[in-house]
Amino acid sequence: LMATTWEDEDKINYFETWLKSGSVAEQWFRSLEAAKKTTWKELCIAFKERWPERAVTQKTTAEKQAELEGEKITEAELGTKVRVNGTETYAHIAWANKVEKLARAVPDNNNLLVVGCRRQLPPTLKALVSSSHDMWTSFCTAVRAIRPLDIEEEKERQDKQTRIEGELQRPQRTDTEKLALIARIPPPQPNTPAGWAAYEADLAAWIRTSYGRPAHEGRPHPLTPGTSPVASGECFSCGHTGHPSAACTTNRKVPEGERAWRQKANSIRAGANAASRASNSSVNLVEEDNVFVSRDEYDAAVIARYLADQNQVKLHGLDHEAVQVWGLFDNGALVDAIPVGCWKGTIELGGATVTGSFKVFDSNGGWDFLFGKRLLMVFNAVHDYATDEVFLP
Repeated sequence: LMATTWEDEDKINYFETWLKSGSVAEQWFRSLEAAKKTTWKELCIAFKERWPERAVTQKTTAEKQAELEGEKITEAELGTKVRVNGTETYAHIAWANKVEKLARAVPDNNNLLVVGCRRQLPPTLKALVSSSHDMWTSFCTAVRAIRPLDIEEEKERQDKQTRIEGELQRPQRTDTEKLALIARIPPPQPNTPAGWAAYEADLAAWIRTSYGRPAHEGRPHPLTPGTSPVASGECFSCGHTGHPSAACTTNRKVPEGERAWRQKANSIRAGANAASRASNSSVNLVEEDNVFVSRDEYDAAVIARYLADQNQVKLHGLDHEAVQVWGLFDNGALVDAIPVGCWKGTIELGGATVTGSFKVFDSNGGWDFLFGKRLLMVFNAVHDYATDEVFLP
């Protein structure tokens, strides 16, 4: 580094300025006899006697390959900065520079080790570097080209995927467990200015955090103020009890997201009730002390009451063919199911007829034709609650 035109005295003085204060080298130089500090050549000889050159052991190809394969970057290091030769740079860029240098030192001229190197990448980096980069030059260039924003977004995507997989692997709740959670949901806000203000704030928060996903028992949809609680047998369209959705005449409908949630919650209620009935297979009907009714007797009594509520009905289709079925009277019936079709024709009951369109449900054998409140009103039927009988005029 010193100019060749320098005198020996200048070279020796310059050499001394590079000795760290208080170091072993400085102490050695100061205690060195003057004769060995007269010329630059004598000083170099004395220096090499004190610190002789050490033989450098050359690494074998296997050792260089092992060093290359051991040079790894972790998921936690992605997006962070490191200092290299006094300059800050992103960890993945510094890693790519070092790996490229080690690959040249092996040397891996045939790029045989690139695939193995990519296989060891952390998930985020592996997702951002295509497997088509099978040469060291293109591979390291692709790594260096990754932006910090790319790393951040890929980590968010993988975190979301991990959460989804965790939810899928989590044991699914039964309808009974879901209904228990639904029972803890606070009732709708009152139909007041304060209630509407609270509802609108809840709805805005729900829309912001649901990301378009449907409501469920763990993330219920906010309910319109003044409506009935969810899973109460209410109308899905307006949110009030007293009539099914098919008989709803109001123009004030609940939002579509709430309608879907109410329908789902009532379906959960129906499933929980069915599970409860299935689990209670043993029946002990006690009318008075020490009286036990057998299962057969109980079933016979239920069937008798069921048949008493039925009557023969004729269904006249558009093709003028008549079919005779059993009709079930229940003016409080609510069907917790989605219609599977529509039938058009004429119903004949006790000499009276009604023509129209009727929804078709899967009753699982529970009934052939269900006369609910609305249809009974069309027939001008009269329900005597004292005797539990239905009369047609």
